[in-house]
Amino acid sequence: MRPAGGSGRTAVGRFVGHGYPIIIRETSGRPDGPGPHPDGGQDPEDPSALVKAVAGLELPDGPGAACLAGEARTIQAVRNVLTNDRPALAVPAVHGPLSTGAMLRTGRPSRPSRWNTPPATKEIFMQARLNPFGTDIGPKFGKYIVSASKIVADSTLPAATRELVNIRASQINGCAGCLDMHTKDAARAGETSVRLNLVAAWREATVFTDAERAALELAEQGTRLADAGGVSDEAWANAAKHYDEEQLMALVCQIAVINTFNRLNVITQQLGGDYQPGQFE
Repeated sequence: MRPAGGSGRTAVGRFVGHGYPIIIRETSGRPDGPGPHPDGGQDPEDPSALVKAVAGLELPDGPGAACLAGEARTIQAVRNVLTNDRPALAVPAVHGPLSTGAMLRTGRPSRPSRWNTPPATKEIFMQARLNPFGTDIGPKFGKYIVSASKIVADSTLPAATRELVNIRASQINGCAGCLDMHTKDAARAGETSVRLNLVAAWREATVFTDAERAALELAEQGTRLADAGGVSDEAWANAAKHYDEEQLMALVCQIAVINTFNRLNVITQQLGGDYQPGQFE
């Protein structure tokens, strides 16, 4: 504990439950207000000091305690932790704007401060903007893209190289659906987790062949056309060292196809995670 100005003493403790800090504060001298904030103060080194300081607090009565039923349960749980000397991690998280410390002290919430406000949270509800298969044009358009990808699959371009290109382009474009599909299909085909995990950092990785590195470089530049100012002569010449013209054409087509799929999925906000290997075979 540490003196906090005036005639009051403030005990400040930080308990963490599910990743959210819960700040407990007890101030004597100002029972009818939020009490002074200990600017520059530190949490007590001995957790038992905090327990002794606030274990005797009574839950407040009146309208403040009924602000939210969830907050009342949080207050009770905090008190249980303090009085029963259970581990601090048993304290539930505070998910609202109310200060548990102020509620314990006065029965009403205080204004947010760096001492009593949990980290801001954002709940994200993911939902696709559009179901392509629920339209007339979506399945028809998709059929031709799939046919184009099958032509590349029938070429002499190695399957492992095709999947590396698919994964790298999808990483750049942030396509969860394509990443979900192609990482799982690659693993099913025998690709190692080490190589899959290092695709994003292929330049610093030792697990890719020179030919694969050339294909990944071409895929990156072919995906970032606006950012890189097109595909450099060096990247093309390097790829041409490892692939003949048929394979080069297949590589270019693969880059074009995966970028098309990426854009369809990202624009309509298709989600990833539920794909089963071989689902579309």
